[in-house]
Amino acid sequence: MDREPLPHRIRPRNLSEFIGQDHIVGDGTLLRSMIESDKLQSAIFYGPPGTGKTTLAEIIANTTNANFIRMNATTAGIKDAREAISAAKIEYDLNKRRTILFVDECHRHAKNQQEAFLPSVENGTVVFIGATTENPYFSIAGPLISRSHIFQFEPLAGDDLRKALMRGVQYYQDSGKSITVGEEAIDYLAIKVDGDARKMLSTLELIVESFYDEAVEILVDTTVCKMVLPNKSVMFDRSGDGHFDALSAIQGAIQASDVDGAILYLAWAINCGEDLNVICRRLLVTAAEDVGICDPMAMVHTHAAVEAARQVGYPEANLILASAVAFLAMCPRSKASARAIWKAMDMNQNDVVRIPDFLRDCHYAGSKELGHGAYQDGHNIEEYHKIVTGIFKAENGVEVKLMKENLEMWRQRRVESRSVLNAKKDVL
Repeated sequence: MDREPLPHRIRPRNLSEFIGQDHIVGDGTLLRSMIESDKLQSAIFYGPPGTGKTTLAEIIANTTNANFIRMNATTAGIKDAREAISAAKIEYDLNKRRTILFVDECHRHAKNQQEAFLPSVENGTVVFIGATTENPYFSIAGPLISRSHIFQFEPLAGDDLRKALMRGVQYYQDSGKSITVGEEAIDYLAIKVDGDARKMLSTLELIVESFYDEAVEILVDTTVCKMVLPNKSVMFDRSGDGHFDALSAIQGAIQASDVDGAILYLAWAINCGEDLNVICRRLLVTAAEDVGICDPMAMVHTHAAVEAARQVGYPEANLILASAVAFLAMCPRSKASARAIWKAMDMNQNDVVRIPDFLRDCHYAGSKELGHGAYQDGHNIEEYHKIVTGIFKAENGVEVKLMKENLEMWRQRRVESRSVLNAKKDVL
């Protein structure tokens, strides 16, 4: 068996063989034009594993007239970077050739290491290409981002994964093996690899070279696929943007009253291993921000749910979280209180805000002499002067109607509570 993994053995050598990412390298795109004209500028390739970042860099290496230097940030340090830059200077001085420096897994370098490339990128000694699976706005030094074009690679779709798989099948057929891959097996693998072509080919390699190494006739069906790849491959960085994307999707679906979507994204976050406390915190925020005063019980219900979820933990917490998410997605919503506090916070930062004397504390000797606390406990309402800046404002009829209904409901409950208390006092 060839020691080089199958994805490397059949790696595309030019743009015509490259699979997927038409929005980046399709006809008429910026990156394709830069590659074909050999006028590449510094770039960052960002996207999940197995989507073609390193492959595209290799294609650039095969097609450019520039000097091409490869580095991997998992093994290369600052010394290697300086040596590469020194070699680039020599190449330009001797042959007047520019150098493309490709750094794979560039997020593995600390930001001070990344900034070592800046002078050379700035003066044109090197054209920097970095490949990363992490959001560059989280993991790459800002000055390097400002000097680079960012190209976001997307997970491969079903048709592109099929093309990648068929290329691997063709490789083995050219090697003398007769391989048949069932349609159900292709569909199964396309779901389980979650857009990762490298994973698709590695799975095929494992099946062929481990299960059927000596066989000539090979049938790849769902049975063997489930043995090799029983679980879905999902990339999730709990410290990066994947973490925030999952929470944003849950809240966004709740805001859109999409119960199915909210629970689907909740399940995605749970399956990815998102921290229970983080999900609970976002649900509490959603109850206050998105439902708000349109249903004051949303906060009560959500608080009870997250406390129960924290008490029982995973996996039983899934049931409680699903109940809370479904409830929030079905609630009417109002951002009136959220908008109000955001506006008030902004006013406190940008305007002169002074607490008037009549609202100041008066629970100490001499406060009245200072004119503090003329208004107390609502008994002398005529002393109170309202703020008239329109901080709190309902923006549609539904909000106004529900706020009035809720206000009346709580007033009625307050009256009932006082009646009960008075009755008990009479008895005592």
